[in-house]
Amino acid sequence: MKAAMLEMAEGRIEELLDWHEKTERPNLSQIEETVLKWRQKVSEKVTEELLHNQESVKPAEGQACPGCGQKMIYKAMQNKQVTSWVGDLRLKRAYYYCRSCKQGLFPPG
Repeated sequence: MKAAMLEMAEGRIEELLDWHEKTERPNLSQIEETVLKWRQKVSEKVTEELLHNQESVKPAEGQACPGCGQKMIYKAMQNKQVTSWVGDLRLKRAYYYCRSCKQGLFPPG
């Protein structure tokens, strides 16, 4: 996980430095706007990396349906987009289906 984060950060820093080198005499507003966009991208990627490595997003046996309590069926790892405080995150999470309720779920909720 550390290696993935360092690689991502290095790439984002290179983008920022390239922008700075190519932008002739950027003013404070331009720098702030660019740094805020950069910060947003870094925050999203770090958050995604931390979430991808949690046990709760990986397949687990015996998931119970919160509606009826029946055992849910693991379907697959599926992509899910979530809006969070740091921005829009693209996650890959275990998806389960309840035959009884006919509802799908990305645990933990």
